Amino acid sequence: MRGTTGGSRHSAIRRALAVGIALVLVAGALNLIRDAQALPTHSVARPDGGQTVTITVSDVFAFSPSAIDVTPGEPITFDIEQLGATLHTFTLSNTTNFTFPTGDQTSDLLTYFAAHPPLVNLTLPPGAGQTYTQTVPAPPVGSYEYVCEEAGHFAAGMYGFLGVGVNVGPPPGPPIPWGVYYIAGGVTILVVSAIVAGFVVGKREGDKYEMPPERLGYPEPAETPGPGAADAAKPPAGGH
Repeated sequence: MRGTTGGSRHSAIRRALAVGIALVLVAGALNLIRDAQALPTHSVARPDGGQTVTITVSDVFAFSPSAIDVTPGEPITFDIEQLGATLHTFTLSNTTNFTFPTGDQTSDLLTYFAAHPPLVNLTLPPGAGQTYTQTVPAPPVGSYEYVCEEAGHFAAGMYGFLGVGVNVGPPPGPPIPWGVYYIAGGVTILVVSAIVAGFVVGKREGDKYEMPPERLGYPEPAETPGPGAADAAKPPAGGH
C-alpha cells in the first residue's frame, strides 16, 4: 500500500512539472505573438512611383492592419476592402502627431473633422467584396490616426495609425521577462506539490484515527500472542 501511495505522489508531481513547463512555453508564445501583432505593415510600391496601402474592414470593429508605415514624399493610394455587412468609414486625420482620446464619442470626431478636414474620408457601405479607393499626396513626416466615424465603432477600438517616415503602431506594452514565466511555472509546481503532499499526509492521518472495528458492530479481533508469550507463561525452573 505504501508503494502505491508513493507512486501516486510521484505521478502527481510529474504532472505538476509538466503543467509548469507548459505554462512557461504557452506564456512565452503569447508574448511573441503579441509583439508580432504590434509591428506595423509597410506600403507596397506602385509602378508609377507611388505606393499602395491596403486595409480591410469587416463585421468586427477593427481595421486590419491597424498600423502602416509609408514612404515620405510619394503619393499614397488607399485601397479599403469591405469584407462584411457592417457600415464603416475610413477617415484619416490630416493633423500631424495627433491622437484622439480613447474616450471620444462619434460626436467628438465629427466636431473635430468639421474644423480639421480629413485627408481621406471614405464611406464603406455593407456588402462584402467591394473595394473603395482614394489617392492623395503624402502628408508631411509624422504620425496620422485613422478612425471609423460610425456610432460606437471608435470607442470599441476601430482606429489605427499611419506613419509617414516614422515607425508607428499600437503601444505593445513592456514585454514580460522570461523570468516571470519561470517563477509562475515554479509557483504552480509548488502549489500542486503541496496539495499532493497534503492529500498523502491526510490519508495517513485518517488511517491512524480510523474508527475501530468494535465501534462499527464487528467483533474485536483476537490478539495474537507474541513469540515470547508462551515462555513467559511457564513457571520458572525449580519452582514449587
